[in-house]
Amino acid sequence: MASEPRIDVTIKAGAAEPLRIEALAGTTTVAQVKQEVESRTGVFARRQKLIHKGKVLSHDMALANVAKGATALTLMLLTTTSGAATPAWRAASAAG
Repeated sequence: MASEPRIDVTIKAGAAEPLRIEALAGTTTVAQVKQEVESRTGVFARRQKLIHKGKVLSHDMALANVAKGATALTLMLLTTTSGAATPAWRAASAAG
């Protein structure tokens, strides 16, 4: 049996350095990606909206359903509070 393909995700938030999360399982949900973004940036998952091709992704959607066979995704991050993503994102980028 072939192993499940892995998906590399790049998340962009304005002018901040993109966040890369590599080799995620196709069964990984959008909610799980948001939790990872929160742990790396400090931006609460409940304040995040991940967008792919102009559509806001639902929490329960699996990455394989978003990627549709691709092994890489680029998502845009919007937050529900003005300017919340950039400061936390820059701090996380500087740390490492």
